[in-house]
Amino acid sequence: MTNSSFETLDLNLLKVFVVLAQELNTRRTAERMNVSQPAISRSLQKLREHFADELFVRAQHGLIATPKAEQLSLSLPSILAELANVVDHHNDFDPAKLEGVLKVAMHPMLLASVAKRLFVALQQHAPDLRLQVATWGADTCELIQRGQIDFGLCLLPVEGSKELVQRRLWRQPIYVYARDAHPIGDDIVTPQDFESYATALIHVPGWSAARTEAEKFLAAHGVEVTIGFRSELPGSIMDVLRVSDLVYPSVTYYPPEDIPGIRQLQLSEEFKGLALKYDTGYVFHYRNRQNPLYLWLQEILVEKCRDEIFSIN
Repeated sequence: MTNSSFETLDLNLLKVFVVLAQELNTRRTAERMNVSQPAISRSLQKLREHFADELFVRAQHGLIATPKAEQLSLSLPSILAELANVVDHHNDFDPAKLEGVLKVAMHPMLLASVAKRLFVALQQHAPDLRLQVATWGADTCELIQRGQIDFGLCLLPVEGSKELVQRRLWRQPIYVYARDAHPIGDDIVTPQDFESYATALIHVPGWSAARTEAEKFLAAHGVEVTIGFRSELPGSIMDVLRVSDLVYPSVTYYPPEDIPGIRQLQLSEEFKGLALKYDTGYVFHYRNRQNPLYLWLQEILVEKCRDEIFSIN
């Protein structure tokens, strides 16, 4: 592109181009950018005229990028992200001025210990910012790339696009839960106990299709569990524990006051041979890696949402 060509280009059109390249659909692009579909079509026509190329051609299920559009897609997103960071850094970041909705996807095992604390922290530091939490699912990585989810909290590593940044926040161990009157007399659970009593396990679509972290941990110690109940909802697991002799191994820490009728069991010495730590991660799109908001959110997550029993090492 020549200098004169650049000088006549509306930079807002490049924003439209980037989203179109991600969505390959004018309707979804319009929804993401909060404009009408005809407005996106008009912007696309201007882009075609400017670059003297069709850029995106219609196909049966949306649009297909031309070679020219694919070439532009390799560099434009990072260039625009850096430009946004340069502009943002000229402004003093003030969480108290934040508005709108912060959309977060969380692994179900983190909901109980993190969601409430994040809400309280945001109410304190960014009272006009609303929190919307979704369960981490099979399409979460794609939604983060599209900008429909701001960031995710899950167990690392995440298999997804190289466009996603994965930062470790803290490490946490395996916990075991059972009802107060469970036949396991003391608060120590052994490999034999897991063989004697069926387990309840969390199921995360797109995440634990094969085995949960707890299952893999127990298998590493030679324990093959019998699954008595599996659910996507941690609350339903607690309800089942209260009326059964199931045990629930999990990487979730539930504060005792939040789970009446349930007690936490300690793993016996037989389990100490392997590390009991799992990484909790902060996942977001690389375009936000220098964004002051995302850097601040990382600090909030570590300082306000990490239990004192978790390790940052």
